[in-house]
Amino acid sequence: MRNRLLKSRPPTLLALSFEGGQTRATVVRRTNGSATVLASRSLDGSAADGGADAESAGRALRQQLAEAGLTERRCVVVLPAAWILTVSSQLPDLPPADEADLLALEAEREFPEVPSDLHLGLLRGRLPDGSGVGVQVAVARDAVARLEAILRAARLQPVSFSVALPLLHQAAGGASDALTLTASGPEVGMLAPGTEGVALARHLVVPADDADAAAAVLARELRVTLAQLPGGTAEHIRHLRIAGAGAGAERLAELARRAAGRLGMDVDQVTRFAPGAPGVRMADGTDLLPEVALAAVVLGGGKPPLEFLPPRVSAWQQWTTRFSSRGLAYAGTAGGALAVLVLGAFLVQQVQLSRLRSEWSGMATRVRDLEEIQQRIRRYRPWFDTTPRSLVILRRLTEAFPETGE
Repeated sequence: MRNRLLKSRPPTLLALSFEGGQTRATVVRRTNGSATVLASRSLDGSAADGGADAESAGRALRQQLAEAGLTERRCVVVLPAAWILTVSSQLPDLPPADEADLLALEAEREFPEVPSDLHLGLLRGRLPDGSGVGVQVAVARDAVARLEAILRAARLQPVSFSVALPLLHQAAGGASDALTLTASGPEVGMLAPGTEGVALARHLVVPADDADAAAAVLARELRVTLAQLPGGTAEHIRHLRIAGAGAGAERLAELARRAAGRLGMDVDQVTRFAPGAPGVRMADGTDLLPEVALAAVVLGGGKPPLEFLPPRVSAWQQWTTRFSSRGLAYAGTAGGALAVLVLGAFLVQQVQLSRLRSEWSGMATRVRDLEEIQQRIRRYRPWFDTTPRSLVILRRLTEAFPETGE
């Protein structure tokens, strides 16, 4: 569906992200194998906030986009980091069905909500000791459904919903010896790579008012994260990498330098797209922003590491869901039972006919012989006919003559 939409219209996307009570809207266009940012605006308020109903929030977002001169309707959205829940699990070598059961059990045990109320995504990885690991990432279904309703009320057509942390990790080069940090308002994302894929991902809140307190909190959480890394992964983490551009990423880089000094690690910040980043190649000098990274992946015809946009439901599926009540289920069951009975009756009849045909086949020869004998008897019997009509005529003729013979 997404690729069909991209081919049917000009290759331009509106990229949205929500953080710190604000909405950042960026228009990205693909041209001749590369993409450029046409416009970027910061809008007041966030459609992800739950203060207003979806229709009102959608109208407000549409009005702000119109005032900013952003008319593109197809959009990709980076979900707020505050919505993200993560849990890491060891993945032994199991058949796919058993692995799915293990992940479902871990999700039911670790997440604060039942898995049926969550959209779940999976990041896989391989640890230095050769074992596998899976990071389950969850987002509440109600929040995603409300955001989709807001976007449709704003007359936008969502193409993809994803999260910033794995997008920025890949766009920054995906180093296997660095712990990637991202900033989204007060939320800080941490992603630890394995020898392949992802070993661990988590989000935490860092105080925004006191830099010293924030650095202390970040240092403590870094120690906790490194201690949680399984399979000897921490031994391969040499430095911290801040992925992203903007004021939030600059502040996080300063805090990380203070915290990393206590851990004996160095810090570098990546503010531009790395060569070979997933998706279409961005023009030189493009700021590394999560919504732009998502737009680059989608415009390049790829899929983001995690996708949370609910699938489109066809009109036929909506109709069947609407009318699939319990009463119709009972009626369908009764109709099926009746059809089975009718088919059973026809089967019994066919069995009886088959038995009668078999009996006739056994006696057909004798019947033909008897009929031939009767034909011969009729040919050589007396001259008069033995049918009732002939006998009646003979009786009348006999009675016409007197008994005396006169």
